[in-house]
Amino acid sequence: MWNIIARPTGQNDTCPPTPTSGAPSGFNMTIDLGLMRYILVAVVSNELTILHYPCYRRNTGRLTGSLRGKEYEGVALYEELDMFGTEPHP
Repeated sequence: MWNIIARPTGQNDTCPPTPTSGAPSGFNMTIDLGLMRYILVAVVSNELTILHYPCYRRNTGRLTGSLRGKEYEGVALYEELDMFGTEPHP
């Protein structure tokens, strides 16, 4: 079983988010890969919002991270859910 901790960064980095906090600029993520006994540490930046609905957002951006001392970078595609459904539609 994996354990994932994601914390917002930059603009709108309120954690936990509130019904009035906007989209963060990115996320710091720590992923414990469980039985593999590795920790993946990554930073994701939000560069483009592809879809935006009142309760859902799909973003793309850059991902940089490290696993077992090796650095990686690439493109990130990720989704956010607004469980409160309070963010206004663009």
